[in-house]
Amino acid sequence: MKASAQQYRKIEVADLQELLHPPIDSIYILNFWATWCAPCVAELPLFVNAEMQFKDSKIRFFFISLDFKKEYDTKVIPFLLKNLTNSHVLLLGDSNYNNWINLVNPQWQGAIPATFVVSADTTKCKFYEGEFTEKKLFEFLLPLK
Repeated sequence: MKASAQQYRKIEVADLQELLHPPIDSIYILNFWATWCAPCVAELPLFVNAEMQFKDSKIRFFFISLDFKKEYDTKVIPFLLKNLTNSHVLLLGDSNYNNWINLVNPQWQGAIPATFVVSADTTKCKFYEGEFTEKKLFEFLLPLK
């Protein structure tokens, strides 16, 4: 069984750079995660729930997988089919994090899970490194609505 093209997309650093500059009327939530990261997997259902609750807002969620390319077919895509069927998942092809981490946020040390709010309105931009609880996630997102 193959995941649909709408479910996931392989991207490179140039594509990631585009996500860091959303349209004026949009707010992007970029959640960096991997299937091998237990805290990342634990918080994903919270994000999926938040994505559904904010579906009619200007907020768009992107789940950016930092899994290894060699595991896409055997591990990542089956995980997506089971857990992120209606979400925008991006598979970042560059595993040399030192090439692009500072592009995302110079404060980020590279630990995951990591979540970024990017917006043309810089007062709304935020960074959170670590696993969210449901309460903390909604405290993080509600001011953006």
